[in-house]
Amino acid sequence: MADVTIERLEITVELDGAGADAYFARLFQRHICRWWADEQAQQADQRFAERERLLPDSLGGRGRTAP
Repeated sequence: MADVTIERLEITVELDGAGADAYFARLFQRHICRWWADEQAQQADQRFAERERLLPDSLGGRGRTAP
């Protein structure tokens, strides 16, 4: 699947009644936390792949010297 970059995203939410602001804050917090966890996992995967790519084959990817 190709990566997609959203340059601008505009969302309008209309909440009415008591507790609407608190509800929106909880909803936002839940989704921003999920996004942040996904972002961190993706960055960790990229760092791991980069380290694996840079290690010489003779080390076997584990820091051991060749026999």
